[in-house]
Amino acid sequence: MATVQSIVQPNLFELEGYNTQITYSSTSIIGVPQLSYLNEGKTLNFRGDDIHIEQTKLGQMVTVDLSRSPASEILETLTLLIPIVNLPAASPERAVQTTAIFSQIVKGVKPQVQTYMTLCLAGTAKQVAF
Repeated sequence: MATVQSIVQPNLFELEGYNTQITYSSTSIIGVPQLSYLNEGKTLNFRGDDIHIEQTKLGQMVTVDLSRSPASEILETLTLLIPIVNLPAASPERAVQTTAIFSQIVKGVKPQVQTYMTLCLAGTAKQVAF
């Protein structure tokens, strides 16, 4: 007789691709989501209300503002696509692949104001106790 295996959802994603590392946790020891973005030696950390989370048919979309100055001529955001991942409770870690989308809005009068760049990421999805 086959046994039913317990399935859990990951709450920590550790990802990297092309000189970029992104770590996202849907919760933390302080009870709020956290995202860390490392690119070319520059690290940006976000938590709580700095992170916008949407449920879509693509999966969960986690967005942060990379350019924080409202006076900046370029507004840049990072949207991380979080796929649905089932982890066996007995071994709550699995390799994953996903995509990050960078959006730039350049203030001014131009035909196309907003542009996108995608980045393929690979890493692990884990269920951890915070």
